[in-house]
Amino acid sequence: MTRYLPFAMATCAMMFTFMQISAEERNSLTEDEKNAGWRLLFDGRSTSGWRGYKSDKMPESWRVENGSLFSRREQGKSVGDIVTEDLFDDFELRVDWKMKPGHNSGIIYRVVDLMG
Repeated sequence: MTRYLPFAMATCAMMFTFMQISAEERNSLTEDEKNAGWRLLFDGRSTSGWRGYKSDKMPESWRVENGSLFSRREQGKSVGDIVTEDLFDDFELRVDWKMKPGHNSGIIYRVVDLMG
């Protein structure tokens, strides 16, 4: 039993270290990506740069948790799609998302928001 204790402790330490990686480190660009003109749409910490579709504010259902941007319907909170505050003409979109099988990412692009 004591023979496996150091291995178990090392494994736990590695898992704890991995869990401590910040959202900024997980959601970051390489130097090559930066030099090529890529930019992040989501900073991993806030809804900065986003707003509700056809609205000037963010729907209350949207929040950031554990480095993820998501919406959860709750009684009495506004819901809705979100869009970036900036407009883009020519772009490549690269996305990582966490979804249960059979669900929709909900990503739409090239929308026209005449009210925002």
